[in-house]
This record gives sequence, structure tokens and C-alpha cells, in this order.
Amino acid sequence: MKSKISLVIKIIITISIILSGLVVLTNWRLKGIHIFGLDISAEQVNMFVDSSGSYLYLAFVAIVILIIWGVWIGRRAIAKKKE
Repeated sequence: MKSKISLVIKIIITISIILSGLVVLTNWRLKGIHIFGLDISAEQVNMFVDSSGSYLYLAFVAIVILIIWGVWIGRRAIAKKKE
């Protein structure tokens, strides 16, 4: 039962981080980037995102999946080796 709950929590965390990344990318494309005095217009963001944005988002998704699932899978593999 505990492993099923853990699996559901991992799936929910993965999906929520991936969707939040998509929302942030969409927001940057519509309004531009305004963080800590860095002002990049929406046109400049769209020029960059149109050329490489889908690859960056796929890399983000891959990194999120590797971090969330890799860390937990790695912990499980290490725990099995100790036994």
C-alpha cells in the first residue's frame, strides 16, 4: 500500500512540475521576462523560443523526470544492495 501511495505522489509531483514549466514558458512568451531588473521583451523571447524552445522544454522535462524518478530509483537500488 505504501509503495502505491509513493508511486502516485511521484506521478503527481512530476506532472505538476512539468505543467508549471509549460505555464512559465507560456507566460514568458506572452509577457517577456522581468526578473531582478532583467527586462527581455516578449518579441525577443519568442525569437529564441521559436528556434530552440521546444528543445529546451523537452530537456526540462527530461531533467525533471531524471531528478524525480532517478533519485528515488537510485535510493531503491542502493537500499537493495545493502541488504
